[in-house]
Amino acid sequence: MVRQGETIEFYDSDSGDYRSADVESINSYGGTTEVEVYDHDAGEYRTFEMDD
Repeated sequence: MVRQGETIEFYDSDSGDYRSADVESINSYGGTTEVEVYDHDAGEYRTFEMDD
């Protein structure tokens, strides 16, 4: 389960590596959930969209 303030691990298909990121925010819109994370390895924020 993904929760704000937690650290998650995800697979980055562009780099072919697993990365870790802090979950900054989670927002649900209709049937979609957006998860904004801070990617430690890339040093940038990323947004993931997931269908419910």
